[in-house]
Amino acid sequence: MLKILIFLLSVPLFAANVSEALITFSDGSTASGRLTVMGSRPLTINLQKDKRSRDRKIELSDIVLLTQKVEKASMERPWMFKESGKTDKVYFEGEYPLIHFETEILLVSGEVVRGHIISIPFRFKGNGPSKLFLNRQIKGKNGQKMADLKYISKIAFPRKADSSARTVSGSVSGFGTLQEAAAVDRRRHVVVNAEIRGGCFLFPNLLPGEYDLFLLTEDAVLAGFSGTDRFPESLKADFKLADDFFRQRWLLLLDGTRTLVYKRRAEFHAAKKHVNGGFLWHLEIWNWHTAGEEWKLDSRDMPLRRMQKGGEKNRTLYRLKSLSGIVPGTPSKLTIHKETEHELIRILD
Repeated sequence: MLKILIFLLSVPLFAANVSEALITFSDGSTASGRLTVMGSRPLTINLQKDKRSRDRKIELSDIVLLTQKVEKASMERPWMFKESGKTDKVYFEGEYPLIHFETEILLVSGEVVRGHIISIPFRFKGNGPSKLFLNRQIKGKNGQKMADLKYISKIAFPRKADSSARTVSGSVSGFGTLQEAAAVDRRRHVVVNAEIRGGCFLFPNLLPGEYDLFLLTEDAVLAGFSGTDRFPESLKADFKLADDFFRQRWLLLLDGTRTLVYKRRAEFHAAKKHVNGGFLWHLEIWNWHTAGEEWKLDSRDMPLRRMQKGGEKNRTLYRLKSLSGIVPGTPSKLTIHKETEHELIRILD
């Protein structure tokens, strides 16, 4: 896999646009040209093997190589239900091919993502059809054979060297021992956890973009989040109505249509035992869109989650401008200490 990544990074681009692609089909034929997604939805893949994961949204500019692997292929008999609402089936003569795919995506960061895509259409400008479809499954027509089906097997995006992933690192002192560090990708809504070594953190492979960093120490939470603590009345009202497992939740900051939210729930379960005296808390970013005066919740990003035991010290939440909007590779190293400019937001009690 590493050899493939090095090779694709060394291939010159067909044009300046990073959407230039080399497509390989199941019959061995190829096409090259400019590939764009039809509509506003990015390529979405369900990481089903991770029970706690949600759908992962991936931009074409993040991809080095996408491979459609045959997960299951079979010849099926045509059928229909005997009666609406019942499971009994009636089978007919003939058979048709059916293929299920598992998608593997190699990102410019070197990360490999596997799962089932939500089928998506593309516009294609090159030596091939004007529209292409990437499918979760393909169903042939009655009478066709498996060899009659033609589908995309690989999509390669050659990259410039400066489009690859870069690092963010830093050190923390004066706020107690560093315990966790997370980076929230503003554009992709993906949370990345850092490697912790003593008072230092390292995010080794972040995709190009802007990130807000969140650091958890034994005494504090240091948050990279810009914005104001003044909220429209309509947002306050819609925030109270949003579905959530936590009854106790607070709006902390507003940045455009992004809000920083603190949530807590008394008592929790750990190792199949009920723990009294402590509480579970989340620090989340809620992403909204507006429809007139109405605020509608799109998604939640959760950089920090803590099961706080009874007697454990409540942490103080501070906002640091130096942790907001970080571009990977730009600062060589972040140095956070007690004298670094920071703003008190609240006690996480």
